[in-house]
Formats: sequence, C-alpha cells, structure tokens
Amino acid sequence: MAQNREHFRIAIDRAGGVRHRAETLTCRVVNLTEKGFQLQVEGSFAIGDFLHLEFPLTGRESLACMVKVIV
Repeated sequence: MAQNREHFRIAIDRAGGVRHRAETLTCRVVNLTEKGFQLQVEGSFAIGDFLHLEFPLTGRESLACMVKVIV
C-alpha cells in the first residue's frame, strides 16, 4: 500500500546561505513544507544542530530563519 506524505511539499529552487557556528555555506533550497525545508548543501551537520538559513522567496522578499537539523 502506498504511503501518503504527511505534508504538502512545494518544489522551489532558490540559492541561499546557511550559517553554522563561524562557517557560512551556500545552499540550494529544494522544497519546503509547513514544517520544514529540504536543502542541498556541501557540509555535514549533526542531528540537533541549529542553522541560520536565509534565501530569497521572491524578487523582493527574502526569508531568514533558524532551523534545526532533523534528518
């Protein structure tokens, strides 16, 4: 039996930045849900780490937030 996703995912493709401690890395935001984001980033983080994420939502609006690594 197929399993449905718990949350609706919105596919996006935005370049952004992730700051972890003293390190800032570029990333791609691949999709988002009401509960989180899927990122592509060159780096390794531990489950439970907090990251500062910032990326443009539109040409005029950007999103900056603190996110917790869960997977």
